[in-house]
Amino acid sequence: MKKNAGSRLPYFTTRESNLVKGSIDFLGINFYYAFSVKNNPKSLQKRNKNFASDMAVELKPLLGNDTTTEKVKVENGLNIKGYFVWSFLDVFELLGGYESSYGIYYIDLKDPTLRRQPKLSSVWYSNFLNNRTMDSKITMKIEENSSISNTTLMHTAT
Repeated sequence: MKKNAGSRLPYFTTRESNLVKGSIDFLGINFYYAFSVKNNPKSLQKRNKNFASDMAVELKPLLGNDTTTEKVKVENGLNIKGYFVWSFLDVFELLGGYESSYGIYYIDLKDPTLRRQPKLSSVWYSNFLNNRTMDSKITMKIEENSSISNTTLMHTAT
């Protein structure tokens, strides 16, 4: 991180570092999509660096290249305490309008009553909350139905 971001990283004194160390109670990760990266040391030498080049890493190798959340368990070193959905209902997204469809319930905007219909992700989430399990069959079906390739549809928090 220091090599990529350089002086743009905040500087902490030893005292400030000691104040922050061990102070976090919760860390939430808002994961939109994966960047596909490959080893290219020359790209790290670019003068104009940005968010994408700062990351220079993909989460999939960390998770064993498995796209199902079933494999992300405590024995892999991740202490998952909860799971959050982006939105209960479909919402207006700045770049994608209503086409993004982030909610776990679909809203039929052509219906005068704005009929709500549960998506498969709502079944998965309900099962997760009620049974504290992740149904890999539902997860795989959600990923198959996704129109966006290489995208994690469910946002996780650790």
